[in-house]
Amino acid sequence: MRLIDNPVLTNDIDRPLLVCPVFVIDPTLIGKYSAHNIRLEFMFNSLRSLNADIENEGGRINIHYGNPHEIIPVIYSEFGASEVRAQYDPSQVSRIRDTKIGKLVPLKLTSGLSVVGASDVRSQSDKAYKIFTPFYKSWWNKAIYNSSKLPKINGEIQFTNFGDPSILNKFLSNSNKQFPASEIEAQTRLNSFLSLTKSPTLGMVKYKSNKDRLDKIGTSQLSPYLRFGLISPRLVVNKAFDVLTRNPEFTSEVSTWISELAWRDFYIAKASNMHEFEDVNFTEYFPWRLDFEQYQSWCFGKTGYPIIDAIMRQLRIEGWISNRARMLAASFLTKQLLINWRWGANWFMQHLIDGDSFANDGGWKWIAGVGAGAAPFFRIFNPIVQAKKYDPNGEYVRRWVPELSGLRSPYVHEPWLLTNGQRLDNTMNGYPLPIVDLHEARDRALTTYKKLRATT
Repeated sequence: MRLIDNPVLTNDIDRPLLVCPVFVIDPTLIGKYSAHNIRLEFMFNSLRSLNADIENEGGRINIHYGNPHEIIPVIYSEFGASEVRAQYDPSQVSRIRDTKIGKLVPLKLTSGLSVVGASDVRSQSDKAYKIFTPFYKSWWNKAIYNSSKLPKINGEIQFTNFGDPSILNKFLSNSNKQFPASEIEAQTRLNSFLSLTKSPTLGMVKYKSNKDRLDKIGTSQLSPYLRFGLISPRLVVNKAFDVLTRNPEFTSEVSTWISELAWRDFYIAKASNMHEFEDVNFTEYFPWRLDFEQYQSWCFGKTGYPIIDAIMRQLRIEGWISNRARMLAASFLTKQLLINWRWGANWFMQHLIDGDSFANDGGWKWIAGVGAGAAPFFRIFNPIVQAKKYDPNGEYVRRWVPELSGLRSPYVHEPWLLTNGQRLDNTMNGYPLPIVDLHEARDRALTTYKKLRATT
């Protein structure tokens, strides 16, 4: 949903390219979510913003509601188009849709979803990578090359103006102050984050030390904009490499951030090449605990572990949490509670403004220790240790768990350490006791995983 560095709009001919911008709202996709879903709201606001940008260029988006493989061929015929262009999407639903459309009209899929296309990052034996580290080594030089090939000047583009965007009036339009939906906002965030002078204590300057802090805004928060294509991942890496070249003293900070973008490409590549993997998926026969009561406690931030509860409450209220927060919440559900990772992944997809199946499922499987290239099953995050490390003064917990706002460290992270007298002096407003003992839960998880590994 952008005009800058959009492969769909590349014009390599010597005459103006006439473009009929079309967006089809597929009811089978949006019907999975509630009417007030934060991600749908962001998508519709992004559409409104893109339409406004195209109107400034003299055109309008042709927006429809219905089945894409029924609507696209009709517009193609009415417009008298030479081809239909769209962004490649490796999800199973999108592949099926694009295959159907491709049989009806000449369809050209472009690679604007990732920095480096999945088919371009392969081993010397022409196999897809299962593990991130070798993928990243191969990806790095290709990312430098691809990001350096940004088009300087596109050929002239002309948009049609017979589209009707009024259907958007039927959908959510509440503004999101934390994540305003526009291409300009995405560009502004990127430039601000990469500035080495505007934010001397945050942003890229202190990225490596702040990216995991829960009590600080240590990340770019560009994920919703990348998710919906309001900014080009190739452009993002291009600007990051530019900072790296001009400021070698920040090599560690910039390269660490670029590696985070590489993880996004890695998950997209795995989704694109899933047919190559003999994916050892323990999900189907792993003895997950079907404890709906504890699952609900996790969902609504009532586990009795303040850092986990703060994370889950922020997720429900803001629709966004940092990568460190996602890992902690996922580890607690799958390791300490031994509850199926799919339950957690589905909850995240219901509430994340930047949720996409590639990174979400990939991250959950990695944490849970299932699937190709997953983390070691014995990697179990201790929420107390993590809380003291990434929220040392308890500011994050006190913000999202107001019941504990009167507590100081270390009690804010371990309120059960308070004596009865201290509990009376420090009103906790009904904050629950822990729903599981961490030591017992760790032993249970390790025993369960070892037994399963020994039999498979």
